[in-house]
Amino acid sequence: MATIRLATGNATGVLDDERKEVDALLVPDTDNLFAVHEDEGSDGTFFTVTHVPTGYACLEGVNKSEALWVARQLFAACPEAWRLTDRDEVLRTVPRHVGGWVFYLRLAVGKEVPLVLLKGCSDYCHEMTAGGEPD
Repeated sequence: MATIRLATGNATGVLDDERKEVDALLVPDTDNLFAVHEDEGSDGTFFTVTHVPTGYACLEGVNKSEALWVARQLFAACPEAWRLTDRDEVLRTVPRHVGGWVFYLRLAVGKEVPLVLLKGCSDYCHEMTAGGEPD
């Protein structure tokens, strides 16, 4: 376990000056750039995937195994983008299809689709880009 600092604020990117510290599991195979921790107020059922350098949540409300898998998928899709420490730079650098993958993943997880049936983030981004859509 490690203690990480979470960004606080709201969805429009307005940050509070204070950062909340939580105990989290640094996700193996992500160069310690992602951590998984219990959702606030959770009874151990729901977890959040957080980008450690910025403290921003990438995905909330999934079980622990899903959170670990998602963190590894995000890292594999664009490891250099995740090495950045400025939130705005990360958002500019991460391929836009990564956000689409997270969106569709949330829908699938909500319908209890097993992770083994889902396409990984790298494959999804590659196929979306190959389909003629710009990155």
